[in-house]
Amino acid sequence: MIGRQLYTSVVDSWVVVLNFEERKEAQTHHIDYSVIPNVAVTIIDNMVEEDSLVGLKDDTDFFEKDASFKVVPVKLKLPWATKKNVTDCGVFVMRHMEMYMGKEAKSFDCGFSKNHFKRTSQIKTLRKKYATRILLSDANNLKHVVIERAF
Repeated sequence: MIGRQLYTSVVDSWVVVLNFEERKEAQTHHIDYSVIPNVAVTIIDNMVEEDSLVGLKDDTDFFEKDASFKVVPVKLKLPWATKKNVTDCGVFVMRHMEMYMGKEAKSFDCGFSKNHFKRTSQIKTLRKKYATRILLSDANNLKHVVIERAF
């Protein structure tokens, strides 16, 4: 339902499904993910910069920490960024996780409309899509129970 916050366990389940599908894809196409040529941290936040709830300022000692390498995070500027929509952040996170493949901001498009009403409709649709994919994923140990009880 639109306007309802997602439990973190739903986002966690989505992570399991995406990782499961990624591993399956890697095995099928023999992709080696052990070699990562460029290390980068990209922040994808559906809130416009001035309304963002997350930022480096929250970690006051970030630049003081000792690390073998430092990566300065880059925050993508999203045309579909929202103002004060903290309720649907879970859906935005799930969509960004599904669509982001390490591309630059200019080429990252996850399909969200800039128009509030169209975006609201998209969020409703994505909530149904993600619930269905989580429940019917081969990563779900109880998939057979879900199917059995659906019919």
